[in-house]
Amino acid sequence: MTSFRVFHEWAKAYGPVYRVRFLWRPVVVVTDPDLYQPLLRSGPAKLQKYTAPYKMFEVFVKPPRSNMLSSAETPVWKAARRAAVAALTMNNLRLCFPHITAVSQRLIDSLAAAGPDAVHDVDLLAQQITVDVIGMAAFGRDLEATVRRPQQQQQESSAGSNSTASSSKQGSSSGGGGSGRGISGRGGEVLEVMRHLVVAMQARNNPLNRWLPWRKAPRDLMYWGGRMSDLVLDLTADMEAAPPPPHSLGAHMLAARLQGSGEPLERLQVMTELGVLWGAGFETTAHTICWTLLLVATHPAVEAALLAELAGLGLAASPEAPQPGQIKWEHLAQLRYLSAVINESMRLYPVVSSGTIRITHKPMRLGPYSLPAGQPVLIPFFSIHRSPRLWQDPDEFRPERWLAGEEAAAAAAAAAAAAAAGQTAAAAGTGSASSGPDESAAEGEAPAPAAAAATPAVVDDDYVDVAADISAMRDQLPQEQRQQQRQQQQQQDTSKGSKGQLGTSRVPVQQQDAAPAAAAKPGGSGLEIKDPSVSRRGFLPFSEGSRNCVGQALALVELKAVLALLLGNFAFRLAPEMGGLAGVDADARQAITLRPEHGMLMSLRHRSSAS
Repeated sequence: MTSFRVFHEWAKAYGPVYRVRFLWRPVVVVTDPDLYQPLLRSGPAKLQKYTAPYKMFEVFVKPPRSNMLSSAETPVWKAARRAAVAALTMNNLRLCFPHITAVSQRLIDSLAAAGPDAVHDVDLLAQQITVDVIGMAAFGRDLEATVRRPQQQQQESSAGSNSTASSSKQGSSSGGGGSGRGISGRGGEVLEVMRHLVVAMQARNNPLNRWLPWRKAPRDLMYWGGRMSDLVLDLTADMEAAPPPPHSLGAHMLAARLQGSGEPLERLQVMTELGVLWGAGFETTAHTICWTLLLVATHPAVEAALLAELAGLGLAASPEAPQPGQIKWEHLAQLRYLSAVINESMRLYPVVSSGTIRITHKPMRLGPYSLPAGQPVLIPFFSIHRSPRLWQDPDEFRPERWLAGEEAAAAAAAAAAAAAAGQTAAAAGTGSASSGPDESAAEGEAPAPAAAAATPAVVDDDYVDVAADISAMRDQLPQEQRQQQRQQQQQQDTSKGSKGQLGTSRVPVQQQDAAPAAAAKPGGSGLEIKDPSVSRRGFLPFSEGSRNCVGQALALVELKAVLALLLGNFAFRLAPEMGGLAGVDADARQAITLRPEHGMLMSLRHRSSAS
């Protein structure tokens, strides 16, 4: 569960390409963007996903069935992928936005009522919000995980433990029989099942747990996988009885058709796709919220700058204005510093820390090396995000590196002014990350120009992808219009090339009318950018290419809205027993997603109260 750190140390010791042997299977590990980018994107060097390690994700239904995570790029995979992409456009996410804010506000109201002396597991709180968001946004069901019950509040501080349930009560489940109940109001059950299931899935990586099914870990996986299968069956039956809103993920998946034949997906296939999207849709976002709150809480200057941005939009509570203004869709594009904070949080703590693994389909060259056919190639995101070859001061938390020069200077000035005015209390704990703004800024120098906000990944021609960059929050065009605009752009580029002019890079339609990304100077932002069109070459929180995260647009909308609401209402402080930032960092474990193993206890003070 700490393999992400081991790979990072090996990358520093052995360089950007090295080989490690897992029993009889050698795996090549690559952290050089010039080498791994062609493997992920469309082109002759693109590699298919090595699906064997992802078979564990097939436990979401009984009997197991391949899904978007575990399948090759088959016609079924493409049909499911297209359905998910069509559901998660900006147009549809705008319709989901009121539910995101309503769920967040429901939890905020109950936390405010708990008072400043209460200690909460923030990782659990984030999961409660995100499971309710995915329930409503994807399936039109209120799972009510954020509905606070007295017994839940009493048990909360100990509920963050990720240990699996005792094996004495576990056995094989009903095998997908389902409970026959509706799914609404069962958010607590979903959280319990997923918390245990991901730990059991991670334990499956131990070969002994695959070969010796009588061990506790395989029995845990069977039990909790069966429980999840029952939940997915109940969800599917519930949506068939009462169809979800037409813009929802569930509605699009139920209506998915195979290209060419027009045949619908089999019911079991729909179930497994819904199950894996359900689980991945709230787990990853929840832990990103948790890590971001940790970093903001332990970096006073960052908190001050962020609070200044929120206050400028009327989104921060204060003693003079106890109730902040209501966040609107339009605010998301204006929260530039919050975007930088989220990017930096995802860089330091990418929830998919292990990365992605591909396989060669024929003998090929990888830089100076020759790889045989059938060679697994691992691209570890944690190592890349903290690579000293790609980032200046890679272990430090510097949101300003994501902003252009003037914005970075303004953010630093806002932080200094807010700190001088005493708007932010001292943060609890210190750790391996920087405890303040850029040291050069502290000496009176403006921060160096930084990389522009993340730009959308280049898409394959056989499907329409969602945008990773929502800074402009542009509504997405229908697929036919996008295809036409891409063809027109390609024709214009060809025409320019024939006249001796330099053609423009192929970028998604959403970015064509946006300001071009600013290339950072080497050593300035920490990310050496050779071409503005590939400004994400060392930043892969959602992976890239046709196997990138299909839910990234929902995740980014949710991250910005939820964090703006939480941080605009509360000041978060680590509980002393967490050992500061260093203690929580040491507690990070990879159980499918990167999480604090024993939760993250924090106190919350409402910003309307006096310091």
